[in-house]
Amino acid sequence: MAQRIRINVGGTLFITQQETLTSYPNTRLARMNTKMTEYDATDGTYYFDRDPECFASILSMYRHRELHFPKYVCAMKMRNEMQFWGIPQSYMSRCCWKTFYEVDEDIDILDKLAVSSDGKASDVESKNFKERVWVFLDDPSSSQAAKIWHCFYLLVVFVSCLVLCLETVEKFRVKPFIRHVSSNCAQHMPTTHRKVAIKMASSYCLDASPAILYTEAACVVFFTVELLCGLVICPSKKIFFKNFLNAVAVIATVAMWCCLIFEFNKEILASSNRMVYLHAALKFASVLRVLLFFRLAGIFNSLQVLLQALKTSARELLLLFVCVVIATMVFGVIMYYIEFPSESSMNNMFISMWWAVITLTTVGYGDVVPSTILGRLVASVCSVLGLLLLALPVAIVVSNFAEYHRRSKDKQRHLLATCGLRQKYMPRNNIGTILK
Repeated sequence: MAQRIRINVGGTLFITQQETLTSYPNTRLARMNTKMTEYDATDGTYYFDRDPECFASILSMYRHRELHFPKYVCAMKMRNEMQFWGIPQSYMSRCCWKTFYEVDEDIDILDKLAVSSDGKASDVESKNFKERVWVFLDDPSSSQAAKIWHCFYLLVVFVSCLVLCLETVEKFRVKPFIRHVSSNCAQHMPTTHRKVAIKMASSYCLDASPAILYTEAACVVFFTVELLCGLVICPSKKIFFKNFLNAVAVIATVAMWCCLIFEFNKEILASSNRMVYLHAALKFASVLRVLLFFRLAGIFNSLQVLLQALKTSARELLLLFVCVVIATMVFGVIMYYIEFPSESSMNNMFISMWWAVITLTTVGYGDVVPSTILGRLVASVCSVLGLLLLALPVAIVVSNFAEYHRRSKDKQRHLLATCGLRQKYMPRNNIGTILK
């Protein structure tokens, strides 16, 4: 007769046979003997202060050669029990993989959200004056005053971007009032095209209206003062310049000063193409100030979640880029040789690849189109393939964002519950402080 084994786990009695337990020899149950401290000789029972629900699933593995666990049991709890009983994770049945390994992704998401939000100190009261000013300038969620300051800062960023756009409108260009510019400035523009010369003359031979120019100068001074204050007060200059937004602020501020200097020296711009291109590059660099809107990530949690989702989806986005490049080259070459005998505007492969990019991304400018029946058939295949190439990786990015957003909400609810508060009873001004 087979020897029966009595096992008491967490107050629940389990009875099985010795042969059943020895089917997995490298586990704790297979190595049980009467010399163990868990064995009680009075009633011949092994006592373990463990979870009986998880043990029922583990004992079922010995009986049926399959390891399953209930959906209502936490996967981390099941892992701890498996580790105690010496059950490798590779024994888990395939039907339970989703629930069993999904917890890894959840923990990874929570860890990333914690890293992105814990880097800034919020205990302002325990710091000296210099550090408190730095936290005020660097962390918008440190206090209500910091939120107001950062909102005002972003308002100035918006005004400076608006000014940059308004000064390109001909209606807001006036006759030079800063310094004298020769009346035949347009004739010295580095171009022979009449329409281009008129446009360049409006930009480089006329001044922006005084209101726009003074507003731009005020914004430049504001950004400079704020940047210098942050640089002086920052505890570590190395950390200051390692911050992406701080680096953007430095580049944009320097570019804005250079553009402002050019406003007083328009004759230089009218002298050569190089100066025109340099001025255009500086204008572009000054537009980088728009990226400073990402400072709102410290106030709006959804923006922080979006950035983390994009960071997590970097591989999928890289895969999308590689697929588009490959498809562009393939369809570009095919279309070039199909349209080669015809009078198509695809005179070289670069033009045909330009057409392929526009078709794959479903933009369709219509400046370059196939003229043969076979070319139109290939164009149809190219457009359908473009829809598939864009849809699949984008769906992954959206899924990652939804998952990050859901876990971020769970984290906020947990922090509120830990503080013993309910959001509907909590003053609006204290929510951000408690969540930090």
